[in-house]
Amino acid sequence: MDHNAMEDEVEIDHLTVELPEGEDPLAGQAMAQQLIRQLAALLVE
Repeated sequence: MDHNAMEDEVEIDHLTVELPEGEDPLAGQAMAQQLIRQLAALLVE
């Protein structure tokens, strides 16, 4: 843990999203990016 980092700073190194059978990988990527944005917004509040 980097104690010099700002306390409200969050780093996400890797996120894996399981796609439903036959789902378009690009749609899955867009879904994952949307989830990350929603999570970041919650963390910043």
